[in-house]
Order: sequence, then C-alpha cells, then structure tokens
Amino acid sequence: MKKILLASAGLLALGSFGAQAAEPLKLSIGGEMKQWVGYASNKSYMNAADVDTMGDANIDFAGETTLDNGLTVGVFVETNASQDKSTHGPVGNPAVEESYLYLSGKFGHLSLGQQDNIAATVHNSAPEVSGLGAQDGDWMDFILTPAGNKATQVTYLSTEATDNISYLTPSLYGFQLGFSYVPDTKVANSGALNVASQHSDLYAGTLVYTGELGPVGISADFGYLVGNTTNYNVSTALPATLPNSKTYQGGLQVSYAGFTLGGSYMQQNVNTKAAAELGNGDSRGFDVGLSYEFEPFAVSLAYFNGKTDYATGSGNYKAQAWNLGGSYNVGPGVDLIGSVMRVKYDTDSGDREAKNSGWGVVTGVRVA
Repeated sequence: MKKILLASAGLLALGSFGAQAAEPLKLSIGGEMKQWVGYASNKSYMNAADVDTMGDANIDFAGETTLDNGLTVGVFVETNASQDKSTHGPVGNPAVEESYLYLSGKFGHLSLGQQDNIAATVHNSAPEVSGLGAQDGDWMDFILTPAGNKATQVTYLSTEATDNISYLTPSLYGFQLGFSYVPDTKVANSGALNVASQHSDLYAGTLVYTGELGPVGISADFGYLVGNTTNYNVSTALPATLPNSKTYQGGLQVSYAGFTLGGSYMQQNVNTKAAAELGNGDSRGFDVGLSYEFEPFAVSLAYFNGKTDYATGSGNYKAQAWNLGGSYNVGPGVDLIGSVMRVKYDTDSGDREAKNSGWGVVTGVRVA
C-alpha cells in the first residue's frame, strides 16, 4: 500500500484536536481492528488447518499544538492490541509499534523517536484494498512460509520503528528530499544506548514527488540506503542484520478517475561475508497492482515477486503472490473486506523444505 508522505499525516485520520497558539498539547485516541476468517490450502503442510481465524488491532495516541512562533509540535504513539505481536520487531517492547515526536514549520518536518526510516515512510507500492496486501501483507499467515525459504517479502527496506532521526524538506514544485539516520538498527523501544562496536547504523536518503498533471495524480519516490541494516524475510518474520548492505528502491502510483496503478522495485546487495553469516545473499523484489474505487466499493489486483540468492554458489529462493481484494464501506469507519490469493514459494535447489504453494479465500471486517 502507499506509504504516508509525512509521518504526521496519520494525525488527520485520527481527528486530533486543533490547538490554538500557545495552547497545551491535547491527545486524541484512535486505532484500527481487523478480524479475518478464511480457508487456505498448503501443499507442503498436510496437517495445517484448512480454516483459520486471524486478527490485528492497534490503539493510537496522537496530538499536536502550534506555538506562538509558528512551530508545530506533535507526538504519535501506536500500540499493539494483539497478543501475537510478541514475535515481531527488533529487540524491545513488542506492545509498541511506533513512538515519536515531530517538529514542523517553514524549515520542513523533523521527527525523532521510534519510527520507520524516511525511505520506508514515503514509499509507494502496488495499491491493495483488502488489508492483506501483496507486498507487505499478511498472506503468509494463511499460505505458510516454508522454514527453508529465505526469499525477501518486502520491496522496501524498513528498520521497523527503531530509534532514528528523520527529516523531510518543504515541498518545492512537488519535490521533497528526505534523510534518516538510524544509530542502531537492532534496538527499538528498549531505551538501550547504541554500542559502537555493533556497527549497526543505517543512513537512508530519498527523493519523493507528489503532484497532478491535469486530472492525473502522481506519487513517486526513489530511495538509497547504506549501512548495517535490518530487514525482514518470510522464513522467520524476524529481522536479520545485513552488514555493509546497499539498497536501491523506487515506487510509483498514478491515479485517474477512481483508478490507481502502482508498483515498486527493490534491489539489495550485501557483501560476501554478510551473506555467508546470514545464509542468504543479494535480494530483489517487485510488486505491481491496479485498484478501482467506486464508492462504497473498491477492488484491487496485486502481484508480488521476491528472490534471494544463495549465500554460496548459484541459484535463489523465490516467493510469489497474487491477491484479488475487495472492500465495501458499510458506514463511517466500518468496512467488509475480502481476498482471494494464490501464493507459491520455490527454489531451484532440491530442498523440499523451501517449497510450498496454495490458494486462500479470506473475508473479514475492518473497523477504524
């Protein structure tokens, strides 16, 4: 899905209170819950349940105020309200997704705290309306990821809300530059100081454009990340540190008359030593999709393809996913959602533990 342009954009969706000059900051509460029930087949997991349920929920706290000098100050905290989140994210408090403050004004937008790096925040990708996604969604919770498959799932590199400093310039003819510095990609929400010997820092830069050409809306980004980074793979759903990696990524969405066409590409290169330590080498992935909204309905079709090379020798791990999604808005903040998916994990080795495939049909309710 399309990433928000500014980290504070979520405050608008929460309906945060508009403070007067010099008025103390006030907090508002928002959030989202999704509950799914679905059927899935797993070719390599004969004992897997055919029918299963899944839920995801978060509670958000947000607020901002504008000082007499025109400086806007805000805070945002996103908390998990689902028990299964304990297995996700870097070391730290699994109950907290993000926690940061921001300052904005004529100088641009500066944020500090536990948040995604700026290249992930502004990233564009294939549109998807059901909530399961094609690139960074939850389809692997139904079509299970084989333990031996190391294919990269996401087509953007994210430090998953580790402590960092991010800055986004003011818009100039629709263009903005962004930069993030992440002192320690392996620590989040723990309060621990960075240990220099870990060499786990990350630098991220991005160029983003948003604008219109007549009735056509355009949103695009190009990012470059270098350093000792943290990334997710579908085999563990946990972060892996990639020493001395370099990542290039780009995304584009074009919208017209209810249609949105979008996609993204990522190429990640790691050094030989890092590949040997982690058991996998360079990765690349892309997604592409088309959505159409005709209120109160919306439909989308998205495709994801990810590959990760073997650490030694030739060959790669692969992951592919098709997702046909739909949603129906019942009322303010309430949507009926559904998805039909086809997922395949493969490898050109003879390792059967790295292979699986299946179909899934899922429906549910989303309340925001």
